[in-house]
Amino acid sequence: MARQADALAEGVFFKLISRLVKGIEKAGSWLASLGLTYGKTFYHDLLEKEIQMVSLRPGDSVMHIGCGALPLTALKLAQKGLEVTAVDVDPEAVQRAERFLRRMGVGDAVQLQLADGANMAAEQFDAVWVSLHVVCKKEVVSNLLSGLRPGARLVYRNPRGLLSYLYPRVRPESIAAGHYSQTEVSLGKESILIFNGSKEEALNMSSKKSQAKHVSLEELAPDSTAFISATPQRSMFPPLGLRRGKKITVRCRHPLGGPLVVDVEGRRVALARKLARKIRVSREVRNEWRCRHQTVSAP
Repeated sequence: MARQADALAEGVFFKLISRLVKGIEKAGSWLASLGLTYGKTFYHDLLEKEIQMVSLRPGDSVMHIGCGALPLTALKLAQKGLEVTAVDVDPEAVQRAERFLRRMGVGDAVQLQLADGANMAAEQFDAVWVSLHVVCKKEVVSNLLSGLRPGARLVYRNPRGLLSYLYPRVRPESIAAGHYSQTEVSLGKESILIFNGSKEEALNMSSKKSQAKHVSLEELAPDSTAFISATPQRSMFPPLGLRRGKKITVRCRHPLGGPLVVDVEGRRVALARKLARKIRVSREVRNEWRCRHQTVSAP
């Protein structure tokens, strides 16, 4: 019975539902209120459970394969203070996703790539997400797992119930060399989490990485220079140059809990300590920050 469902899902039904979903995503990326309502209905609970499963920290790097024109997963991850790379094979979807993310205020927090997930390398990421509707999902997931570094995690979505007749399933026991767990989510989806190594190793590595590379801006000493890795959602930040990847230098700290004075983008800015604590910085600069768009050709 399961094989029959998979066969049906790989055929005409899958093509029809994919076209329908793409149409909804295009409409949602153009009309933000529709897109956010769609996301609240179908993705909010799913994403909250997945993020809790993966146990990421602000500043961790993640990749989402199959972001589509309405990149709700990338949006949510960016709002959590993560460094996000969103990937799709459709050029039009990438363009629409860029416009949507800018309208949502996270355009500088997400790097968009036009690429095929079956050719993407995963070794630089702490976690990777793979969407339900990704074509040839087993090949994509297998490729990503082969390059997943020790301690990293991969999340992909399987259909359940009636959706099993519309989307093919990828059984974790057929591909997972490491430990995995799965959580059922309402509205016909389940999330599969695969650890490259044990769950404890993944969480320990994430904790050590976060502590070693990422600190709050408020922790930097005067005359220290770093690069912004994550900022809270504040409309005043982008005009001041406070965006991910920008070089920032602490000039002085006013006494008695006064503001922190920093140089960024040729500007001198005074920040309240409370805000400075919410800005994450890294002493490393990452190449992917320098270019938000990158086309990856198949080898």
